[in-house]
Amino acid sequence: MPRKSHRVGPAIVSDGTGTIAYRAVTDLVCVQCGRAINADELFSRRAQHAPTGAIGLKTAPVCVACRPLHMEEIAAAPMEGVDG
Repeated sequence: MPRKSHRVGPAIVSDGTGTIAYRAVTDLVCVQCGRAINADELFSRRAQHAPTGAIGLKTAPVCVACRPLHMEEIAAAPMEGVDG
């Protein structure tokens, strides 16, 4: 399965908590508002319960409108690692 995102690195959410910023490789959908996250846009992820029968948690994309990121530190950051 092709990668859906690249990990950019650590970021700060508007409430001051830390998170990881990702850059979309393909178009995604925000799980909170349904907004399109277009390829090359930054976003974060949040944990969701896995579907019935699955084990553990899965992560789902959240757009920057729903969860603003402090971007001055991450905008110029090189992409590190790859997450799908």
